Amino acid sequence: MLSPDTILQDRYQIVRQLGQGGMGAVYEAVDRRFGSTVALKQTLVRGETLQKAFEREARLLNTLQHAALPHVIDYFFEGEGQFLVMQYIPGDDLGQMLRRRAAPFPVEDVLAWSDQLLDLLDYLHTHEPPIVHRDIKPENLKLTKRGNLILLDFGLAKGLAEQAGSAQTTASVLGYTPSYAPLEQIRGTGTDARSDLYAAAATLYHLLTAQLPPDALQRADSHIHGTVDPLRLASDLNPAIPRPVAYALHSALALRRDERPVSATVFRASLRDAARSPATGAPPLPQTHVVQRVAPVTAQAGRPTTPNADQTVLASWPGPPTAPPTYPEAPPAAPANSGTKIAVALSGVALLLLLAGGGTIAYMLWPRPAPSPPPAETPVAQQTPGYAPPLQQPPPQPSQQTEQRPQQQTPSLPLAETSGPVRVTATAPSSRAPIGANRYTAPMAIDGDSGTAWVEGGSGAGIGQSITLTLSRPARVARIRIAPGYFKNSTIWSKNNRLSRATIALDDGRRLPASFEDAMRVQTVAVGGGPVSSITITIEDAYLGGDALDTAISEIVVETE
Repeated sequence: MLSPDTILQDRYQIVRQLGQGGMGAVYEAVDRRFGSTVALKQTLVRGETLQKAFEREARLLNTLQHAALPHVIDYFFEGEGQFLVMQYIPGDDLGQMLRRRAAPFPVEDVLAWSDQLLDLLDYLHTHEPPIVHRDIKPENLKLTKRGNLILLDFGLAKGLAEQAGSAQTTASVLGYTPSYAPLEQIRGTGTDARSDLYAAAATLYHLLTAQLPPDALQRADSHIHGTVDPLRLASDLNPAIPRPVAYALHSALALRRDERPVSATVFRASLRDAARSPATGAPPLPQTHVVQRVAPVTAQAGRPTTPNADQTVLASWPGPPTAPPTYPEAPPAAPANSGTKIAVALSGVALLLLLAGGGTIAYMLWPRPAPSPPPAETPVAQQTPGYAPPLQQPPPQPSQQTEQRPQQQTPSLPLAETSGPVRVTATAPSSRAPIGANRYTAPMAIDGDSGTAWVEGGSGAGIGQSITLTLSRPARVARIRIAPGYFKNSTIWSKNNRLSRATIALDDGRRLPASFEDAMRVQTVAVGGGPVSSITITIEDAYLGGDALDTAISEIVVETE
């Protein structure tokens, strides 16, 4: 520890210590050459790796110019430490402020900070080389006198290009902060821009709820054992948070990075759209919003197992089976159709007994079907979407999509258990005129064939066009998987416009903004909430294709809880 009035490099005079950690300390100092106050960050050097990490931080910061970054003035070595001289930001960090107030920050303040933070992350992630901070948390965020956000401490940052293509497998040099770190960083399997988005979402979650989010390892453990994800929706902890904002945060906190927003720009846009959405008054979201109650996949040793959380799992959709299984309908509250003839024969007797006060006996005589046995022995295709070539045999019911139960052994992403078959039909406001022998009607978006697609209206991007999915009965929708383009082949996919942004409107009043990566793979939108009967997907924007043709959606899969 440096005592007050210590002078370094014949220029910097120590005033007081601002903070201390395992690797060093930060001091307030006076630059005697200019008479200005500066922040002096000391790192105790013990090894070549840490020295290089410090030098990298200094050089990275020196090349960066953004309103949310502190200005780097100098760096030097002296004694057993090396020092980084930077702009002094007075006041407490957001972590200290949160502990002092012992209550969430106002939602409008946090959303304003989130906009600044994600603008900065977009700048860092699109820098050449791209820069991943890897330690975003309230303690590394400060506010200027004007209320502008500043991100500090680039000790864990890395320029991805320096890894010469190994950014996905390079581990952190100095570690992580558990409550804010994504699973891939904790496991040491490599970080990318989406790792920062997880940490940013965890930070915003903490600031909005005054509660630390459960760490990724705890959540992964619940996923492995098929129990409830301990991460609660932020609006359940703080009712002042708009429901759409809570959904946007939940999406960025996905354990699998491929299920998070693809960039800071996309995350920023989703939060902005969510903040503009009206209050919905939707019923509370069940705790199975992200991780469903499912039977875990059993390995040969008999222990539960799960796919690697860093693995891409949305590219193995086998499509519908060649002979779709049929499930018996769940027993209704009233007598089923199978007993109609007997019911008619006894209806006169039942009526007389009821009139005579024998309602109880009439009920006992009324025929009811035996409970339907579970179709556990019927092999079915998995409803895990992704790109697949056109099927050899078209499905027998192209206008309907039947929810299917998962097999005992799930090859990739575990699916939610269902409470009976839910059929989905698709309609659109107008019919697309056929091109030759091809038709592009709404049912083609749910026919299980990636070689067909829904395209609404005439040629053009189709902005504002919509498709409505109607469920055969109200059901809780866990997620919607969408193939945002014409997936017949890569050439056709690139020629047509591809879905970029959409609004998903549910009949309970919720409107969920959704953004999509420009990639030929099925992408996931988390839904949750109470039971719904219909879902309308409206095209808001599109990536332009080579021939500027229509915006197509090859497939939509609705997964219910």
